[in-house]
Amino acid sequence: MRRTPTCLFMLVLVLAACASPGADEASSPGWVESPTTHPKAPAATHLAAVGRASAKDGDPRATAYANAVNQIAQTIEVQVQGVLESESKSLLVDGQSSSSERLTETVRLVAAQDLPGATLVDTWQDPRTGEFDALVAVPRELLVRSDLDALGREMEAATTSLQTADALGGSSLGRALTHRLEAYDALARGEAHGTRARTVAFGGPLQRPAEEQLQRLRQRLVAVEGDLLRSVAALHLSIVSGDDQEGHVGARLAEPLVARIDAADDDGTLHPVPDFPARFRFADGELAQLAASALLTDADGTLACSVTDLANTGRAANAVLFEPDLQRIAPAWPATRVPSLTFQYRLPTPGQTRILVVVDERYEDRPLDDGRLLSEVAGHLSRKGFAVQSSRPAGLAEGDDPLSMSVDALRERLAPSFDYVLRGTGNASKGDRMPPLQMFRLEASLEIVPLDAGRTRVVSSGEIKGGGNDDAPATAANALLRYALKPLLARLDADFCADFLSDGDAP
Repeated sequence: MRRTPTCLFMLVLVLAACASPGADEASSPGWVESPTTHPKAPAATHLAAVGRASAKDGDPRATAYANAVNQIAQTIEVQVQGVLESESKSLLVDGQSSSSERLTETVRLVAAQDLPGATLVDTWQDPRTGEFDALVAVPRELLVRSDLDALGREMEAATTSLQTADALGGSSLGRALTHRLEAYDALARGEAHGTRARTVAFGGPLQRPAEEQLQRLRQRLVAVEGDLLRSVAALHLSIVSGDDQEGHVGARLAEPLVARIDAADDDGTLHPVPDFPARFRFADGELAQLAASALLTDADGTLACSVTDLANTGRAANAVLFEPDLQRIAPAWPATRVPSLTFQYRLPTPGQTRILVVVDERYEDRPLDDGRLLSEVAGHLSRKGFAVQSSRPAGLAEGDDPLSMSVDALRERLAPSFDYVLRGTGNASKGDRMPPLQMFRLEASLEIVPLDAGRTRVVSSGEIKGGGNDDAPATAANALLRYALKPLLARLDADFCADFLSDGDAP
């Protein structure tokens, strides 16, 4: 009986050992949930974050590290944006908020910066799930000093660009403007570094130096921005040629758009601005292919652009914008402060689109002389609202056949009386006899020829099999209408009519 207490004591120890968590069930360290509780990443001197990666990642350690660095960058971005929004009306240029104009670009620049001194402080892997946690810390002082050094370099770069611009004076207005834009962009990058430095240094010994450097940079930036606004206001954009043209969907405008940039000197005299970046663009989506002749204006300050592959816009009047490409030099320059001018071009509605339709129907390579396929195609287009003619037009010489004439000859003889020629064939040939039916191989196709030098297109029903009671020509003609017409008209609607008709237009 004396050994009973000993046995009971041993039993309690065994049960306790079984109930206690083993090494495989160890809880996560405290820094996983609170990164700044780690002794090597205190909040007063470090920015810290924990990144997590799945065990299935090829290199979970590297992935977790990258995720932690990204979290720190996102935290800084949110803090910087909050600071800038709180002071968005503090800097005014010509009565407008300068800081708020640059807000988006500044935050983007800050978020894109590297984080110098980012160090992997600790790691932990969950033994149950295999997930990998990495604690990364960035010393605040190192990051602040790095940003202030960058701010200083950008200030020096801006000074050099401004000195170059001043040396040019009025001898080269375009080049002087380019150098001032370069100075503006350098100062905008410096503002990004300075704002991040001040935000990270908040409450620390470097907060005051960061605020002072940032304030000096911003004062200079506001002055440069004011000078630039006056220089940009002195730009004079004008249309040389190509305005108010009429085009056709799928084709090109007959003439290139040509614009010119001049700048006014102190006396108001206009001088061409050569070798200056400019561009043509659409204000709302890609409505055609725009191909500028160059990236810079020529010696006369002009730039040309061809407009091809015009798309259906659902509007009769359409616009192409021309503007100096200030953001190519200074990406931070606000888009709302870029002058522009507008070229107009017109796309005819279906009722203004004149179409000649010519269709040859053949059976076993012999004329059918039926005419119903031609009539159905012409009627279909007329119901869509197009101005359609299916009879032989005036202006053709004796012996001219629109079906066999070259595209150049069609354009020479029929433009400007028509906008398009739709010419095609309906072919039927005998297939196998499958009593009681005679089978036919059928195909109908149309070539769409724009008469303003656009590209031609072909729509087709594809080869289709259909049957009739006998192999008579009339039966073959009926088969063409019954089996090939519907798919032909479907392709015509999709590849041609849809270019002119919006979704709300009646069929």
